[in-house]
Amino acid sequence: MVNIVNATDTTDLVKQAAERFITVAKAATVPGAGVHGDGIARIVLTGGGAGIKLLEKLAVDGAELNWDNIHVFFGDERNVPVTDPESNEGQAREALLSKVSIPESNIHG
Repeated sequence: MVNIVNATDTTDLVKQAAERFITVAKAATVPGAGVHGDGIARIVLTGGGAGIKLLEKLAVDGAELNWDNIHVFFGDERNVPVTDPESNEGQAREALLSKVSIPESNIHG
């Protein structure tokens, strides 16, 4: 399913994306829910300016999510160490993952 989002600017886009992320993650982490019926949300993250702004917003607005049931993957990672400033995983860890209670075993870098 394709959802077309009309946003006035990057701030509005990030706000709408964060709201959608939270709604979908909450629905997927209900026991018996999710694509596989296991209550696990599997999320693919990206980098980039708007992507990092989204992660920073989720660090605040998504703090109440059940991060025990959310698994994170990276869709366009560069072939660099996670400590490299160009690493999307490193950026995601700094902007979001270090600020929420997600188990390390749920981060698939």
